[in-house]
Amino acid sequence: MKRHFLTGLILLLPFAISVLILLWMIDFLTDPFLELTKRTLTHLNHEQEPSAYVVFLGRLFVLVFLFFFTAGLGFLARKYIFSRLFKHLQKLFLKVPVIRVIYRLCHDIAEATFTQDTKLFKQTVLIPFPHKDSLAIGLVTGEIPSCIKKDTGIEVAVFVPTAPHPVSGFVLLTPKNLIKPIDLSTEEAFKYIISCGTVPEDKHTNT
Repeated sequence: MKRHFLTGLILLLPFAISVLILLWMIDFLTDPFLELTKRTLTHLNHEQEPSAYVVFLGRLFVLVFLFFFTAGLGFLARKYIFSRLFKHLQKLFLKVPVIRVIYRLCHDIAEATFTQDTKLFKQTVLIPFPHKDSLAIGLVTGEIPSCIKKDTGIEVAVFVPTAPHPVSGFVLLTPKNLIKPIDLSTEEAFKYIISCGTVPEDKHTNT
């Protein structure tokens, strides 16, 4: 019975976590506009209080609106006049002391994540960490600041994720001769780290 339960848990847990993350993203995107949509639908249906059906339709309408709004924004951004407008708006954001750091970070991550010609992580490597006699899986990121490269001779920035939560980690600046490239994709590296090293290699190669 215990073995059957664990097998079922292994099958069910990834689906459950994926659905929970998806629902959280839907709530995150729709909550700011949901109240107005619920009031409108409730008024049209002549109801006193919004029903579950109205709430569902409200979220659906907001998602559809956000999809077409985002697509329309992308279309306008390719036009000359609107492209210049967005560039001026970007420059404005980059002049505000606190917002410019947040905006630049979000812009760079979004561009690296959603464009095919840019990769967030360039290579999977092994790097001595936390001391010289042990190795950690790291991911080579972008260029390091020129002032650091000039003063120290350090050439590579490597992100070392923590297990089992790879969203946090360490950014190590190191010479190239200290890292060793390995034949492991970014996805496979994250799988291995999230599993705390318990997922065998053959599972990665078969995915």
